[in-house]
Amino acid sequence: MDKLTEEQLSELAITMAEKDFVDVGLLLRGEFTIPSFINIAENWSRISSFPYKHEVNDDLHKFIIQHDMGRKYSFLIKEFYRHILEEMFERKADFITTDNTVMLKFAEK
Repeated sequence: MDKLTEEQLSELAITMAEKDFVDVGLLLRGEFTIPSFINIAENWSRISSFPYKHEVNDDLHKFIIQHDMGRKYSFLIKEFYRHILEEMFERKADFITTDNTVMLKFAEK
């Protein structure tokens, strides 16, 4: 992953979001909606053994995912979730990334 540019990582994230994540959502949940997205994101973090925190305040969701895999992985995860939320669900999302953590906030409605 260290050899990929941010543009290549962004393209990879979009491909993963549009093909793999939507397929999983449709296969496992029978739909691809914000609630199914949230459920899949939590399950993916749990299965990956990434410590994560999901807080909900009214309809504002905040996810913090600690992956300990470096800055480029943070960028990949940010672009993955950004594409799903902003392009597929048309939701404004805010992101903060560090070398080993991604935090995202978005409104469900």
